[in-house]
Amino acid sequence: MALLTVDSLLDDRLSKPARIDAEQHAEAHTLLAGKANVQAASLQVELSQAVKSKAEIDAVAPPQVLVIDAQDELAAQTRATAASSCESLKEVAESACARTAHLAQQLQGLQHLESKELAELVQSAEKAKHHLDEILEQLQRLKASEQRKTSRRQEIRFRAVCSETVVGDELKVVGSCRELGGWDTGRGLVLQTSADAFPLWTGLVTMDAPVEVEFKLVIARPSRDEWEDLQNRSLRIPADSDGPWEVSLQYNHSSMVGPKHLAQNAWPRLLGRAPGDCDEKDALDHHVRAVGQDELDALMTRVVGHIHGLSAPLETPGQLRECACFGTIPSNLLPTILCEKGNKQKMDTSPNQDNFSVTHFQTGHTLICACDGHGKHGHIAAARAAQTMPFFIATETGISHGTINEAGMEEAMLHAFQKAENDLVAHSAQHVWDVGTSGTTAVVALVKGHNIWTANLGDSRAAIGSVLDRKLTFATKDHTPQCAKERARVEAMGGQVVSEIHPDGRATHRIFSKGATYGLSVARTLGDQSLKSHGVCAVPEVAHTMVDPSRKAFVLLASDGLWEFLDSKSVVKAAADQIAQAGPAMAVQLLHKEAKKKWRQVHGGKYSDDITSVLLQL
Repeated sequence: MALLTVDSLLDDRLSKPARIDAEQHAEAHTLLAGKANVQAASLQVELSQAVKSKAEIDAVAPPQVLVIDAQDELAAQTRATAASSCESLKEVAESACARTAHLAQQLQGLQHLESKELAELVQSAEKAKHHLDEILEQLQRLKASEQRKTSRRQEIRFRAVCSETVVGDELKVVGSCRELGGWDTGRGLVLQTSADAFPLWTGLVTMDAPVEVEFKLVIARPSRDEWEDLQNRSLRIPADSDGPWEVSLQYNHSSMVGPKHLAQNAWPRLLGRAPGDCDEKDALDHHVRAVGQDELDALMTRVVGHIHGLSAPLETPGQLRECACFGTIPSNLLPTILCEKGNKQKMDTSPNQDNFSVTHFQTGHTLICACDGHGKHGHIAAARAAQTMPFFIATETGISHGTINEAGMEEAMLHAFQKAENDLVAHSAQHVWDVGTSGTTAVVALVKGHNIWTANLGDSRAAIGSVLDRKLTFATKDHTPQCAKERARVEAMGGQVVSEIHPDGRATHRIFSKGATYGLSVARTLGDQSLKSHGVCAVPEVAHTMVDPSRKAFVLLASDGLWEFLDSKSVVKAAADQIAQAGPAMAVQLLHKEAKKKWRQVHGGKYSDDITSVLLQL
């Protein structure tokens, strides 16, 4: 009411040319001073409340917390209250400042009356406006502080291979943002190395998301700085992505050029790190050779039994893959295997691009593997991975020496997949086939007793169930472009996810590098080197599942040909029913029959993909 009274009084005075006596001046002065004092006191109280809310935020969620825990409701509510309070207080202060300025202008128009009281009233109003301006500035600083505290900070680890330095040199990452020096080499991110790690250099930086920065590697020498002779590298991380992130590169090399340049190139990659990520020096070692066939065969002679699929020169739709066998796998641990060529075109004689292997070790562990190749030489990639996967897993886990460390199984799996990736690239260079636009998905399961370790890349899948319970216990997750985590990594590295809606309403999603024609429907593979610098990676997801063998547990590994139109739950239930009624062999045959039926329904005609299933009942 005080504000309305002062406004009406002043408006009334401005509308009359008559003199204003001293008593009326005093009345107006008192009313305006009271208004300013009341507003200032009110704003001071609200400001104190905002400061108190800020203190509560600091106590609940300290600055080093990057993301509010979804379970911490108190922290979330306190932060929301403080933000709302700051916004409301800002609006009040802005309104008061505007009104006070208006009153001051009105009072300035009365000064021709030469009234001392009116001059004091104007001065008082100007002081009130100045005071409110200070309050508004404090509120803006408080709000900016809160925004900084709620921003998503991302850890980005740089790993670079550079052997062109000498003692006294430094390797730096210098880029367009403040954290990378703003293109000033003196303030760039200094990478570290050691006698054991050289030529690998590493460094860690934290940035606010979203991140969009250009950068280069620079060798800082005492006499001069030597910049990479490349176009600027770029790094983009969306605001809603989850890290930490890892950037791997090689000095003066932006990507794989081709198999012939293997000895001079590394494989840049950016990925959300998995627990127990592969050894840095091993992962980026660019002096890689393919494992010799004699080494692979030597392992096969040391195991109890091994089976893998053989390639045929010409294969027709429905043809089953033949096997190469070493030793003898115990009958109670011999899985049911069905690797069947699909029907992709009229008079189709293209190779079956699926493959598999089963290995039983002296330690009692059984390893099963299923691979699904793609691209022109996908059948070569799948056949190679099916043989090297047991070789590298046996080496990394210690199974081949009988000294297995089950606690380190996850890390061993990660190492084995990275070595299988490096071997595939080296094999392509040695045997002259295109690993740039060919590759394979892979899924493995290592089984002993009630323990099952699984690791997978792409959309080949493992599902664990029970005959007695007739339900799904565990299934691996497919790595496809429509998965938010996979898409974020791909787009952060400059890859593009292109979606297509078909006339029947189906949607397909493929990963492309900009301007390229080769697209990929999975985000993790072995091979596909043309997309490895655009977010596609070879780091598997590893899981450990414990089962009850007395419930007749079983594990089923299959390529995408089986899973494309059948979900894990229905497949496990159908398999459990058929195992109980007619045995595992009939169960696998019926699953393949149902999968081919679905392919024909969706695509019409006789079209179906290659289908491989390996079912092991414990």
